[in-house]
Amino acid sequence: MFHVPAFDGSIVHWAILIYLCSAPALGIGEATGWTSFGYSKFADRKARLALPSRIGMFVIYLPAVFTFWIAPVVRGVNFSPWLVASGLMISFHFAKRCVEVLTLHRYSGVMNFMTTVMIGFLYTSLALILGEVAATGFGPEASPTPTPAMAVGLPLWVVGVYGNLHYHRLLAKLREPGETEYKVPRGGLFAHVACPHYLYELIGWWGFCLFFHHVGAAMMITVMTCYLVGRSHNTLAWYRERLGAKLPPHWKRLVPFVY
Repeated sequence: MFHVPAFDGSIVHWAILIYLCSAPALGIGEATGWTSFGYSKFADRKARLALPSRIGMFVIYLPAVFTFWIAPVVRGVNFSPWLVASGLMISFHFAKRCVEVLTLHRYSGVMNFMTTVMIGFLYTSLALILGEVAATGFGPEASPTPTPAMAVGLPLWVVGVYGNLHYHRLLAKLREPGETEYKVPRGGLFAHVACPHYLYELIGWWGFCLFFHHVGAAMMITVMTCYLVGRSHNTLAWYRERLGAKLPPHWKRLVPFVY
């Protein structure tokens, strides 16, 4: 299903391996709270270096809208339908998040400066690495028709993007203008899990992975999966500590009835 190239010692291959090796530590750190990224519920409001949440969140997403395209342009490769579609999927994901930050989400806190730097670097390098992988040339761009994996991956990506947006809208509606307190989310899968927006984000990313066809994408999305699995674990713990009596019975973290 995935193209697996021989390891060539390039910076991109080393970067992918380093990211993959860091995935368990990233997930465990988020789950336990040892190294939780400082934004939303987990921001340190007393930190000396912090940004308003809206600015910090916009900054982490904006560069990744464009960085996929750097390697294909610099290398002067053929912009095949597969490469263009892959790049548009990446750019649309991060552009959507930028628009949500500016127009949808309601913020009441800060984003710690180092969190802004670290997550911004993660997203920017993710798009940059995937663009470099795409620019090296491998199977899908030469295929005259979509493969079965591509035919499954694209609809999954669409479902993930739409579902993520839907649950972000539900979260935004929890607060009236001027309100700052946290409430128990309601509607749809919020009856069963604390983080359906993370679930749909992962559906979208794995849909992209099927479409992209390269093991490097699977390795990078594994890092994202570990991070969101850990983040959802800590999010449920946070809700239980502060709003325990108000939570739906048998509330899970990410996957209804399972986790």
